[in-house]
Amino acid sequence: AEGERRWVAFHELGHYFLHAAAHRFSRSEQRRMDREANIFAAVALLPTHLLRRDEQIMLDGYYPRELARIRFNILKEYGL
Repeated sequence: AEGERRWVAFHELGHYFLHAAAHRFSRSEQRRMDREANIFAAVALLPTHLLRRDEQIMLDGYYPRELARIRFNILKEYGL
């Protein structure tokens, strides 16, 4: 689906912006970097004002549920 493709694209863009200098890393670092790239993608694709305006957008199936879960956790934990 288009929403999943966008998530993957922004996830990879997050790696580019956040981890361009990383060459070798452990599994734990790889997991951390994947979490950071997911956070980057979630915030880029679903800005806070959109979430606060209409939470239904997250439930319509356009974006994967995992992305929605990540994004709402960011909103709840950091207010972003």
